[in-house]
Amino acid sequence: MDKVEDQKKFKDKNKLPFPLLSDRDGKLVKAYGVKKFTPKICARESFIVKDGKLAWIDRKVSPKGHTPKVLEAIAKLKSE
Repeated sequence: MDKVEDQKKFKDKNKLPFPLLSDRDGKLVKAYGVKKFTPKICARESFIVKDGKLAWIDRKVSPKGHTPKVLEAIAKLKSE
């Protein structure tokens, strides 16, 4: 539910080669069943969508070391 600007800063800082979505209105949070703690704060979770289908989920994201984990998942999905 971060702002677009915050997502861009995170993407740039971590040199991510994929887009990050902003979900200010919480539609994706609801659709993906992400746990909400307050109206604007939810659990850290990551999803990779490939060919319009949910291909990978991490429901227990730990910021430390998460980027390599996501990049590994993307590489694996590309090789399938």
